Amino acid sequence: MLTPYRDVLTQPGALRFSLAGFLARLPISMLTLGVVLLVSGTGRSYALAGAAAGAVNLGFVVAGPRLARLVDGYGQAAVLRPAAAAQAVALGALILAGTNEAPGAVLVALSLLTGMTMPSIGGLVRARWTTLLGGSDPAQAPTGAARLHTAFSFESVVDEVIFVVGPIAATRAPAGPPAASWRSTRWAAWWPGSCSAPPAGTRRRGRGSWPERSASAPRRSRCRSCRPWASWPG
Repeated sequence: MLTPYRDVLTQPGALRFSLAGFLARLPISMLTLGVVLLVSGTGRSYALAGAAAGAVNLGFVVAGPRLARLVDGYGQAAVLRPAAAAQAVALGALILAGTNEAPGAVLVALSLLTGMTMPSIGGLVRARWTTLLGGSDPAQAPTGAARLHTAFSFESVVDEVIFVVGPIAATRAPAGPPAASWRSTRWAAWWPGSCSAPPAGTRRRGRGSWPERSASAPRRSRCRSCRPWASWPG
């Protein structure tokens, strides 16, 4: 029963980027609860805590598709590393504001900014699986499709585990729930350099429309887009 999963996880670089993707997705299940506990734990109302937590999710919904579009244009490394740094700064500012009795409007604004810096790591992990297992040889198409189905099934299980482990980690962290989420953003910074075969991102040239990724683009044997200077246009 476990043989198909062992097969896909033993592909070159697969276990490494899948593990990094698991760690990088933890903030999704930690931030909302962490913000609620931060605000309510400092004596504020649950109404304000709910507004701040809602702002995190609103920021994620608004900015997520735009971050994904940037990834399509510039590559994962060029977008995710600055996004992880921005989220660490925004979340650090939120922790400081929450523990120093900042006005409620400031907490909501910082929560919104924190959510806007959180990319959809799950989709990026699946893009790597597609590149790694999709292949371009028609003779290998049936095998590749079966492996890709197995990989996506595995990622679905990982998604469920994240929403079980994340809240527990947020509430049990020695330094407090927000600090646990802040530490998890550093794992997201590890994510872009944790693969050996990432999707070949396209580059935006000029002010024209965003280019579409070619379905026939050959796979790269080395993680060129994991190096920001290699994937940044110019």
